Amino acid sequence: MTIKIDNFEDHCTIKIDQDLTIYEVDEYRKQLLEKCDLNHSATVELSDEVELDTAGIQLLISLQKQLQATGGDLTVCTTSVQAINLFAVFNLSSQFKLTDRAF
Repeated sequence: MTIKIDNFEDHCTIKIDQDLTIYEVDEYRKQLLEKCDLNHSATVELSDEVELDTAGIQLLISLQKQLQATGGDLTVCTTSVQAINLFAVFNLSSQFKLTDRAF
């Protein structure tokens, strides 16, 4: 299981096409730490088919905190109704930059 990570001068893009659940987050976390330049801002694109659970949300919160510690921020791009609803249920919609536009 891999995610697509591209580093640019001041931005990291992360594309996740597979589930972001308790079963995958440890591997994703390892890939993010190895491949993503966390000294900048980042955009995570979740495909419409991605299943997201609380472990996936925790990974996104952790990534956001790491980026904010260095002056960056995190944008989450998704059109997945399930993901948008999960952000709303946990009252996180205002804490993340959510968009429906892909990068």
